[in-house]
Amino acid sequence: MAKGHCLSFTAPTISEDEVQKERESLTESERDEIQGDVWGTAAIVNESASFQSQALHEFDRVLELQNETSLHAYREAMSMAPDLVRQETSPLKFLRASGFDVENAVGRMLKYWEHRVELFGRDRAFLPLESELPIPAAEDNGTTAMSPQDWEFWNQKTIYILPQPDAHGRTIIFGDRSKWTGANRQSSLRCLFLTFHLASMSSMVQKYGVVIVMDTQKVTTADYCRKISRHIVRMCGESAPIRLRAWHACYADVKSQAMLLNSSILFMLGRNLRLRVLQHYGSPAELAWDLGQYGMAKAILPKQVGGENHDKF
Repeated sequence: MAKGHCLSFTAPTISEDEVQKERESLTESERDEIQGDVWGTAAIVNESASFQSQALHEFDRVLELQNETSLHAYREAMSMAPDLVRQETSPLKFLRASGFDVENAVGRMLKYWEHRVELFGRDRAFLPLESELPIPAAEDNGTTAMSPQDWEFWNQKTIYILPQPDAHGRTIIFGDRSKWTGANRQSSLRCLFLTFHLASMSSMVQKYGVVIVMDTQKVTTADYCRKISRHIVRMCGESAPIRLRAWHACYADVKSQAMLLNSSILFMLGRNLRLRVLQHYGSPAELAWDLGQYGMAKAILPKQVGGENHDKF
């Protein structure tokens, strides 16, 4: 393990008691919002044409007030590929992802471009993310943001969007965390970034949000990397143009190595995301039953978590 990269036992952690105290300290409105996201009962914003127009006007006004440092990556993108910026990062997506909190939406879009440049590098960050998917790595000729190695990892389907939403209309993103190891770590982040991007293009996602189901049943301490985890947290909480309603972590049992490291990962998430994490333990059949309580039927879940869908998309 590379020193300074993988999760150490000296990393900050948070206990279950501390998480429970956070839940108890929530205001009634905060509690209602989190429960609505987790259980799929969150209110959907009614967007009239005038409401959208006003929100977009305010977005532009707030964007103009940002400092040069925060605008740097966005302005570079506008200079290099203005059509791409308009096509792939519509302000309306970020407004919806932020519940029409304009300050948050603007900050999220600027952080999106900072993160995109950081993950893909300036040689690829301003190339399109979208293409005919999947494509063989050998055919990549530098026309997309993804490298040949990234496409190779993408075609392994370790992170992908399930073909059907849950019972509440929320899109489900499924990931196999045990495959995000070694030389694949950077590609896994770029594939996650692409997955969030593709999800964000759907009007269903913009309206109802997404839930993540992460299979960690085969994860060991060697599979965890603090740097990678921080990137995932940044995407979920700060930069991706999606509204994450809930994160379902699936473990083989409470004594698994993945579970032993969980308190450190929860600490990184911060309160807002942390209280939207649901942890499930047991056999695949038990995991499927748990997930079913949140609107995810066995028919649409992958077999790894007890589902009946044996295909990868």
